[in-house]
Amino acid sequence: MQGSSLTDLAPPNKRAPLRGSLGDLVTRAQGRPIYCTPSFAVRRALMNVIVGSLRREFPAAVFIHALTIYCNHNDWSRRWYSEHESFGAGIVVTRAEDLPESTDPFAGLAGEHVIGSRVGIEIKTLVRQGRPVAWHAVVFPANYWLSRFAVQPFNCISTSHYAGLLPAHTAEPFHPVIGPDFFRVVRG
Repeated sequence: MQGSSLTDLAPPNKRAPLRGSLGDLVTRAQGRPIYCTPSFAVRRALMNVIVGSLRREFPAAVFIHALTIYCNHNDWSRRWYSEHESFGAGIVVTRAEDLPESTDPFAGLAGEHVIGSRVGIEIKTLVRQGRPVAWHAVVFPANYWLSRFAVQPFNCISTSHYAGLLPAHTAEPFHPVIGPDFFRVVRG
């Protein structure tokens, strides 16, 4: 290898990731951990598969599995506000609910994709910090990646049934459109 240098041994320049892709989200996270949070409909086994897949696709990135770092809601409440600044991005994982029996999961996004108040707070916090947030929707057995989506609060809410996620093609990638009442502060 006479005459070669270290620059000759470096891999050729990689192309920029496709806008709105997982690679784009990883790039926007700027080397910080990516927080992966599930809705109530997503069971631990499904979340393990999804996070494992993300880790295999981008082994140099750090994906934080929310179900493994917080013991329960009280633990999350105690720690979220001091820990969220370390995250460079977020991925919200939902599983379709209330699917009609004749639904073809490969025909496109279907069913309701519901988040609870905890995930709503996580999205709000990350968006307010300027962090990118993506949506990984499961319509079993199909999966859909959305970088452009909206958070639409329900008229009647509960801890587990707070808002729905919907595709929003006019949104900026990784900056979800949040319904008008989502951040309303009631002053006494």
